[in-house]
Amino acid sequence: MNQHHISKAQDGAVSFPVEKIRAMFPALRQAGDFIFMDNAAGAQIPQSVLDAVTNHLVGH
Repeated sequence: MNQHHISKAQDGAVSFPVEKIRAMFPALRQAGDFIFMDNAAGAQIPQSVLDAVTNHLVGH
């Protein structure tokens, strides 16, 4: 699994690489001018998971 570092500034503010994380989700990269109404068990998955599931389904 990919590791992402969350940095903490001296004042305690947390910095999270939003654009880096967003880039891993195909639906968010291709998103138009609309809103995703998704929940915790949603269908938005990272490209690496999509590739692994596809390889499994095609290979078995």
